[in-house]
Amino acid sequence: KQVQFIETHQSILVHIRMKVQITLLCVLAACQGAPQVLVGQGSSYHAPVPVYEDDKPYSFEYGVHDDYSGANFNHGESADGAGNVDGSYSVLLPDGRTQNVNYHADDYSG
Repeated sequence: KQVQFIETHQSILVHIRMKVQITLLCVLAACQGAPQVLVGQGSSYHAPVPVYEDDKPYSFEYGVHDDYSGANFNHGESADGAGNVDGSYSVLLPDGRTQNVNYHADDYSG
């Protein structure tokens, strides 16, 4: 019975040793796939700093007049490059009236 106990005990030890070796191999394989970052060092990537250009003067106009669909609207806007914007638009409302809007915007009053 002692020989059987020793063989069973050795079989159990071999089994445990194999499980430990397989576990270590899995851990090493996982470490090989991990990113290689040194401790204490952050990421070397830094987002680029946004560059804002100064306001440039511009002007545009467009309009649509379609008798088939009934669409009738236009819009125009201009900026002086110093932050001042002036514009206007008009829309033909469903009841036949035309709504005209004029607007001004600047850096201080919006």
